Amino acid sequence: MKLIQTGCTSAYDTESDARFIYDHVPALQGKDPGDSVVYCFKNPKAPYFAARDEGVVIDPHILKESFEQRIGRRSPVILEGAGGLLVPLTEIC
Repeated sequence: MKLIQTGCTSAYDTESDARFIYDHVPALQGKDPGDSVVYCFKNPKAPYFAARDEGVVIDPHILKESFEQRIGRRSPVILEGAGGLLVPLTEIC
């Protein structure tokens, strides 16, 4: 699961990390890569700045809820971040 993806317009783009993984991991082939992405932004920037460019505010509660929903449906859930530990997701964090 990649909660936030930048540098593409959807989980289905050829540049999408989610699509790449779903195309190359045998256990995921034929499944929907869109199910693993909550936010997707065109500009390849830190999520906060990419979201700001598109007039979107990333809601941490939505990220948490999406992750918790998938825990009940998938096992295990592998969570990939965007950029690194100190890359901003919101104006606050």
